[in-house]
Amino acid sequence: MPLRKRLKQWSDRKKWVEEPLFPGYIFVNVTGRAYFDAINVTGAVRYVAFQGEAVVVPDAQIEAIRIFLLQLEAETKTEEPCPEPGVEVEIIAGPLAGISGIMQGRKGHHKVTIYIESVKQSIMVEIPRNNIRISSSMQH
Repeated sequence: MPLRKRLKQWSDRKKWVEEPLFPGYIFVNVTGRAYFDAINVTGAVRYVAFQGEAVVVPDAQIEAIRIFLLQLEAETKTEEPCPEPGVEVEIIAGPLAGISGIMQGRKGHHKVTIYIESVKQSIMVEIPRNNIRISSSMQH
């Protein structure tokens, strides 16, 4: 069962907890008799099936999930603070990689507002903090 760490907020405290990436699902690697033993585990209801056959998740997809979770964990461990408003930043990873703009604000750990000069617009995007860096023209 792939797990992810999330920072949960209660009225009196915050705490990192592990939650299933796919709530209600577990992945099993079984053959033969183990196929029936796995479904008889307390709490198991049924296999995900298509046209009467249990769905097989290819090894490459399982590995992609593992890599995704490792990246997610690395992102949550970042210690660098988010750049302050007014600082020129560059997006260094993800679909917006290569775009530069002016940091306008942030909402939480993953949402930032960036003013993009070329289109004269501000956009709020959900992006991991470590996908943003202070623009190299600003660093000395």
